[in-house]
Parts: sequence; structure tokens; C-alpha cells
Amino acid sequence: MLISLPTTPILGSEDMGWSGIHVEEYLLAPNEMALAPRPEHVFCLNLGQSLQLLREYDGCVHSAPSNRGSLSLIPAGVPSRWAWNQRANILLLRLETTFVNKRVLA
Repeated sequence: MLISLPTTPILGSEDMGWSGIHVEEYLLAPNEMALAPRPEHVFCLNLGQSLQLLREYDGCVHSAPSNRGSLSLIPAGVPSRWAWNQRANILLLRLETTFVNKRVLA
């Protein structure tokens, strides 16, 4: 069964007053989910134990272990599908494209 990302992270930067950057931590049960194209770049960092992770985006499917500290990037505008075989503790870093463009083009 495909799920969506929970609407409420266990921790987040919502109240920090940051502009263009969002940080959220989630604890997820073994499952799979599909993410619609996002308007921002998304970095996903594994904070927990090693797990088997299937990632599908931009026409590529990749299945491999995701160890603590592993990082995945989903560019803005790209839909993705994820599946994992055990409880996952992840940190999502979302960077708005305007935030990135200001730093890269400055």
C-alpha cells in the first residue's frame, strides 16, 4: 500500500523563521510511498539503522542498503517512489529553488 509522508514531523524547523530552507525529522514504519513532484529540492538523510531502500525517480530504479548517514537527493519537479523494509528515522532537508538560485547565481 502506498502512503503519503505524515503531515506532522516529530521535529521541524517550522517555527525557526528560516526563509527557503525547511528541515523535518520523521519516524516511519516499514512501507512504501509515492511523492508527487515537489517545488523544492529534497535531501533525505538516514538517521537510523541500516535498511534496504528502493528509490525510483527520473526513470531510474535503485535498490540498495541505506546505512546510517546515507543521503539521497530528489531534484525539484521530479516525482519519486520509495520502499523500505524496516522502521526508518529520516531527516528531510527541503531547499526552495529560489533559495538555491540566489546562492548559486550570486
